[in-house]
Amino acid sequence: MPRRFDEDEGPTQEDVQRFGGSAPTTGYCPDCGAEVSDLADICPHCHAWIPEGAARRPPAVTELIRRWYVFIALAVLAVFLYLYAF
Repeated sequence: MPRRFDEDEGPTQEDVQRFGGSAPTTGYCPDCGAEVSDLADICPHCHAWIPEGAARRPPAVTELIRRWYVFIALAVLAVFLYLYAF
């Protein structure tokens, strides 16, 4: 039976291994939070430079984590000051 050319058989396992097998991953613009490719130097949405690559988390999540660290550090400091005062 002859092969039809409109049937897509997809890449072979050998092709996947030879060419890396993974598509470029995406990250987030550090300025606007838009999803961008890791290979992008400039955000296509806000046109900001992305010098060290796209961020792994959106800026809002990163800011929330940073605020929790500050809150925990202040709580630990308050406990130490309370224990030292008494």
